[in-house]
Amino acid sequence: MSVDLKSAFRLSFVTGETELPIPPVSEILARVRSGPVWDGASIAPADDEFPLLHIIRIDAFPRETVWEGREGREAWERANSATKHDV
Repeated sequence: MSVDLKSAFRLSFVTGETELPIPPVSEILARVRSGPVWDGASIAPADDEFPLLHIIRIDAFPRETVWEGREGREAWERANSATKHDV
């Protein structure tokens, strides 16, 4: 028995109103890249909620390096140890 995965899953976008059959990956990525930075795509089974895959544009979010290497991690942990609460 063969399962057609393109029919078994549906694609939806935050900016879209309908679920779509799965197009080629290049088309999904092109739409995500050309849409608003907050838009994203979700792929889920057509008749269920899980498993679920999100493709979210994160290139517009600022990034911050918290630490680099062991010394940086230890310094960060010392600086932030006051905010940790042991239970």
